[in-house]
Amino acid sequence: NVYLVKKLYEQASIHFEQALDIITPEENPYSYKYVMLNLANAYLKSNKIDESIVFAKRAHEMAQTNEAKDIHFFLGTLDLLANAYAQTGNYSRAYQYQKEYKHFSDSLHQKNNQKIVAELEAKYQLEKKEQENRLLQSQKEKSQLALKTHRVGLIALILGLLLALLLIAFYWRSNREKKLFNQQLQREVSIQTHNLQKANEELKDSNEE
Repeated sequence: NVYLVKKLYEQASIHFEQALDIITPEENPYSYKYVMLNLANAYLKSNKIDESIVFAKRAHEMAQTNEAKDIHFFLGTLDLLANAYAQTGNYSRAYQYQKEYKHFSDSLHQKNNQKIVAELEAKYQLEKKEQENRLLQSQKEKSQLALKTHRVGLIALILGLLLALLLIAFYWRSNREKKLFNQQLQREVSIQTHNLQKANEELKDSNEE
């Protein structure tokens, strides 16, 4: 509120009183409880302690019904009551509210810390999972590369063996054809030699006659 910021507490009190006449807790409970708390704060600042305690208690009663939903408002009522009773000299009540304030404040702080720790744990687990996924992806890529290299090597080996077999078959066929050619040539030479010998013998016999 502008009046509270400017420390015009009387004007702030009037403003919040008028607001309470307009707002009802049934229609707008959220605004109503904060107007009541601000009015109690304005009374406290303007040294109207009794009025401050009255509205602070009413705000506190409203806060107790849903403290889990609006813990900050609940803490605000406790802090204001502790300060109000301290100004009246009732330190026992002031200590009671201050102790309660510290309890819930520490609880809120602990919950916030737990939330932060949980968020950090979640981020850590997410980062760890992403790192594991990257590692698995890297291992998968390496495995695929190794498999591809193995396949290429296997294909090269098979092609090499096929080429060797083709060369062996070609060499064997070439030698076989060469051997057959030599055998055929030897037969022809043998036949020619036999024919020549026979012709010589016939010629010799003819000369002798």
